[in-house]
Amino acid sequence: MSDLLSGDLPHVKGYNVVGKLNQGGFSDIFKVKDTKSGDFYAVKMLSDRGVKSTVGMSSLRNEYAVLSKIKSPYYCRVKELNVDAPKAYLVMEFIEGCSLRHWLMSLKEQGQRYGIIDAVNLVQEIAQGLHVIHSKGLVHKDLKPENLLLRGKDVKIIDLAFTESFGGFFAKKTKFEGTPQYAAPELIKEQKIDNRTDIYALGIILFELVTGRVPFNEKIVADVLKAQIGNRPPSACKLNPELSKKWDKLFETVLAKSPDARPKDVGVLINLLRHTA
Repeated sequence: MSDLLSGDLPHVKGYNVVGKLNQGGFSDIFKVKDTKSGDFYAVKMLSDRGVKSTVGMSSLRNEYAVLSKIKSPYYCRVKELNVDAPKAYLVMEFIEGCSLRHWLMSLKEQGQRYGIIDAVNLVQEIAQGLHVIHSKGLVHKDLKPENLLLRGKDVKIIDLAFTESFGGFFAKKTKFEGTPQYAAPELIKEQKIDNRTDIYALGIILFELVTGRVPFNEKIVADVLKAQIGNRPPSACKLNPELSKKWDKLFETVLAKSPDARPKDVGVLINLLRHTA
């Protein structure tokens, strides 16, 4: 299911625009149909804000460059980048599915949460997908339920706009980029990042799956950032009585403030999950 949003539709040369799929800060996503082949694609086009911002264009170029290097079922295939249009855009594979955020919201409305075994299986799949970019020395930097598309048992990791090389954040000294509720301490503090930065975010997602909430849900963004840096996560087994105390130990490791105290790679994380579930 891919619900379309209302609003004006742009012109995209060589494609018929079917509708808007999503609206973001620097870009909007549209479903389009190739006028020659009849195939459907997704077009990520800079929004008005994105056009005015240097971040918008650089992130679009970055995503195209990263996806061009990746050949994996865990990521969307990229077709073309057009920077000469009034609003630059990226054409990529269209995925018929729903985001993990959509599923979490649906479960919450029904007073339910993800099943423990289902959560473990899903996180293991996401971990396998992360291994693809980590093995190339890349960090996603903005892993969250909104950037995970589900279609049956298949997972697609999307939105690689801010993806960088290990240590890239430190080297470029840019301002904080990411989503506060899923951001690792080193990302917030503008320190060196690597694959363990994504492992922290995946730990947050796992916590949300099995408890129904993120560990740090303060209402003010600044308070969330402070909690990510200095607070211990709440007890998962107290939030979900079906969880054993092993889960609290797992989250203490995966959500450790120091990257050196976390699993060194997703393979270690997967083993920890198998011994916990």
